[in-house]
Amino acid sequence: MITAAAERVPAGGGVLLATGWDRHFRDERCLTHPYLTAEAARGLAATGVGVVGTDAMNPDSSVQGTTDAHQILLGHGVLLVENLTGLEQLEPGRLYHCA
Repeated sequence: MITAAAERVPAGGGVLLATGWDRHFRDERCLTHPYLTAEAARGLAATGVGVVGTDAMNPDSSVQGTTDAHQILLGHGVLLVENLTGLEQLEPGRLYHCA
C-alpha cells in the first residue's frame, strides 16, 4: 500500500508517513511506534522517492532494534526525516510542492 501511493510521487519527491504516533512522544508508548519492514523500505526505494518522513521516532523498530529501513533507504540515497508532528493537518494522498 505504501509503495503504491509512493509511485504517484515524482522522482526525487517525498513521502510522509502520518501514523498519528506523534501523540505519544511524551509517554511510555513512544518506543512502540509503527515502523517500516525491510520489504516496505525496499519498495519505497524502488519508486525513486528522495525523502521519507515519519511522525514516529524512527522508521525502524525501536523495540526490536532493527536498522533495515535506515540501511535500505539511506543506501539508496533516500533522506529520512523523523519525529514530525502535525501531519494529520495534511490532506492524505495530495501532492504538495515545497521548495
